[in-house]
Amino acid sequence: MWHSTEQNNLTAHRAVPAAADALALVLLCIQRGSPEQAVAVLDSLSTTSLTNILSDNPSLLLEEQNSSVAHTGLSSHASQTPSASSTPSNTLLSNARQNIHSFSELSSVLMDSKPAVLADVLAHLVTVSKFATLQEILQVIYSNFTVLVNYSCYVG
Repeated sequence: MWHSTEQNNLTAHRAVPAAADALALVLLCIQRGSPEQAVAVLDSLSTTSLTNILSDNPSLLLEEQNSSVAHTGLSSHASQTPSASSTPSNTLLSNARQNIHSFSELSSVLMDSKPAVLADVLAHLVTVSKFATLQEILQVIYSNFTVLVNYSCYVG
């Protein structure tokens, strides 16, 4: 009887994945070209869980591209815990001003499916964790908007 109770607890635990596991699955769905499945997994997370895990992993929301190669993540700063001595000069773009920053595919999915969560996380990155300044976030938004406008001029 003890074994079946333990097994039921494990089964119940697996039915609701941890936020980190769910986010990993979201990223996998996006990588495989299935944003609809990614949204379904995002919907299984509470707003609080999603906001917390994204606030703890800001490099998942933004991408850094330099002239030769693009990669997910921003810099070693993203993996560092902000210290009391952190200043606004130690922010998102300060370590790589010549690089182009843009929203990741995860951010794009969040813009369509969970815009309030994305807005809350971006506000947190500016006001609480000091990961970026408001000006830097607005520059990313502006550069993405400019790319979209230029693209639509060529397409349409």
